[in-house]
Amino acid sequence: MPNLLFHQNMYNFGGANLARNQHYASVFRNLCFTLPPTVSIKVAGFTEITNNITSVPALSNLADNLMGANSTYVIACGRTAGAVNPEFIGISIAIDTPVIAIGRIFLTLNGGSGVTLKHDPAPVLPLRPEWSNNIPEEATIDFRGVVYVVVTIDGNNVVVGFLHNLYTFEIQRFLVRSKISKMIKELREYYQRITNRNVYVYIGGDFNLSPQRVGNIREGYSYPYYSYRPTTNGGNLYDYWYSHPINFFPQGMVPRAGDYSLTRVVISPRVNGASSYNLSDHSAITLRINN
Repeated sequence: MPNLLFHQNMYNFGGANLARNQHYASVFRNLCFTLPPTVSIKVAGFTEITNNITSVPALSNLADNLMGANSTYVIACGRTAGAVNPEFIGISIAIDTPVIAIGRIFLTLNGGSGVTLKHDPAPVLPLRPEWSNNIPEEATIDFRGVVYVVVTIDGNNVVVGFLHNLYTFEIQRFLVRSKISKMIKELREYYQRITNRNVYVYIGGDFNLSPQRVGNIREGYSYPYYSYRPTTNGGNLYDYWYSHPINFFPQGMVPRAGDYSLTRVVISPRVNGASSYNLSDHSAITLRINN
């Protein structure tokens, strides 16, 4: 059966606005109906989540409309300087998809010595709040990290990560994206050592940059996969996926990207700090990873 990965930038979603939740649920249900009956969404990522309290049951319900019964996790992915609370990413996994591991990768700026990656796998499953609610001290403030799950799909181990590449200045957004290929390489090698099996890696999200190849000869090159249509209200193609050809699952199949503008609406001015019926200013995207 063909399997899909899914991502949606949720536009400051907290899950406490029931009217907005119902609107999202209706659109996700309609989106699900547009998919062929033989296609199954295995992992769904939701970026730009504002809390991990009211958002958890809300996202689980939304994912139920999108992919059926699921397990949903909401995990801190970074924090803006001066902000009290971190930003979160939600990940929902189809109930028939075994979870092997969950983790994150952050950037650490070391002054004049450059940038290193801070790999932060969850120490145990089920997740503990002291891990999922907090950011490691080594993670540099203002940069968002990749949150990922490792699952088994059709007997193969697959890492699926999500990123909201938010930063005020474009140069920092380029810096984060430039490390995607190294992240993919580290994740593949780390979980191949642990499981003693091949591991396939995909990272998707809102990159806030137009797609381009990243990496180098030493790390390998990772390529963007997208459907060639704008994914934002501003006419930008910012939402897409990355993988390296060695990560194609099954081996040799080029992933096929799709986008769904059903979730993208004109964002109206907020009223009393909330927008009652707004969805997102980004389209949903999918990646088909097998035949």
